[in-house]
Amino acid sequence: EDYEIPRVKAYLSLYKEFSGFVSQIAEKCSFSDSSVEKIMQTIAVLKGYMSQIYDELISLANVLRDENIGYYKVKRDVLLDRTEQDRKVEEERNSFAINVLRRVRSKLEGKEPDPLCQVSVPDQVDFFIKEATSSAHLSQMYEGWMAWI
Repeated sequence: EDYEIPRVKAYLSLYKEFSGFVSQIAEKCSFSDSSVEKIMQTIAVLKGYMSQIYDELISLANVLRDENIGYYKVKRDVLLDRTEQDRKVEEERNSFAINVLRRVRSKLEGKEPDPLCQVSVPDQVDFFIKEATSSAHLSQMYEGWMAWI
């Protein structure tokens, strides 16, 4: 079983911001041309976060007591269903991207008109011009191109 506790997620997000500012101070201190004023401003922001960080950590201890933890239990199969649904959506997106990539690659390799044989660049250009100016495709074009002229 896993646990999904919103307050823990919020705390981790806050802590990530806090640690980002700590990293900024360390980075600014390593440069000799950094102004003391910039470092002091970042430290002032950190002071504002510090009370929040530690107060929230203490309050999380109350939330995570044994009698409260049952409320946050999430069955593993529910979590797996969520991740499986996310994976299916991602696979659908990926399959579309893969098909587009496959078409672009076949055009670059000169296999667009006929995937079984490779066509020279001039022949491929002629094919695309004929395809673009075909009367069957005119209704699908952006009218600003005026390919029918």
